[in-house]
Amino acid sequence: MSNPFHLTFPANDHIADANGLKDTLKPKESELVPLDANLVDQVWGKERPPRPTNPIFPLEVKYAGKSSYTRPRIQPYFIEGTSFSDKIKQLRETLTEKKASGMVISMLDEVAWLFNLRGSDIAYNPGLFLTITISINLLTV
Repeated sequence: MSNPFHLTFPANDHIADANGLKDTLKPKESELVPLDANLVDQVWGKERPPRPTNPIFPLEVKYAGKSSYTRPRIQPYFIEGTSFSDKIKQLRETLTEKKASGMVISMLDEVAWLFNLRGSDIAYNPGLFLTITISINLLTV
């Protein structure tokens, strides 16, 4: 089984980042090495249970709520009843302000909040298994 999570970004935007990482690892006599197989899949072997396929449903904007504090991460404070497209727009504005090329969002509650989605992949938890990569021009689910 191949890794379902692939980060795809325009190469020209991230050459400096890749070279910076390479330069940081070099004095430590370390390097990034591409792998042909997903190591997590190899550890699980045939014992890995299947991912849930429970339904996902949208949360109406009127129930999207209001954040009770400014998030400590890169996300800015959002107003009550904000649509997911407005949240994405505001997040991209914050990425631009912070001069960040993008980010990965994998926490179940953050993905659910950002897209105003709810699921039942985990019992008694409205989160859903989904990883998001977002840049100024690209959103990958």
